[in-house]
Amino acid sequence: MRLAFFYTMILMLFGQTVLAQKFSYTPEGMVGNRSYFYTHTFNYQISDKVKLQNLILFDTEYDNDKHNILFMRNTLAYQFSKHFSLNTSVGIKNPGKFASMLLQYQVTGKDILFSYSVGTTYQAGFTLEQSLLFE
Repeated sequence: MRLAFFYTMILMLFGQTVLAQKFSYTPEGMVGNRSYFYTHTFNYQISDKVKLQNLILFDTEYDNDKHNILFMRNTLAYQFSKHFSLNTSVGIKNPGKFASMLLQYQVTGKDILFSYSVGTTYQAGFTLEQSLLFE
């Protein structure tokens, strides 16, 4: 567990210095009284319409590994109009692997961001997924 914490800190401290122009890396970490938490997002803009994203989230308790949370998702997004994109994802999360396909509507302005996505995820059955973000 200490080795994982060490590598997490190395990625957070030194990972941003080796980035290419169309590549972004956003790490976040938190150390608390119960556990430590790490997440990062890698974004790669292939073209004006196609983007790849990798998201990893890890949360572990100091004393007990029974409630660890691990989530990894790789997404391919295709923006087919100014406000609409189609996102296809594969990944793993407790308790297993999943695949998703979502349609996203997004409006961005100077002081506002609105995003709504809806689609389906398959993990031992199909579920409807929705997300709403307003900033």
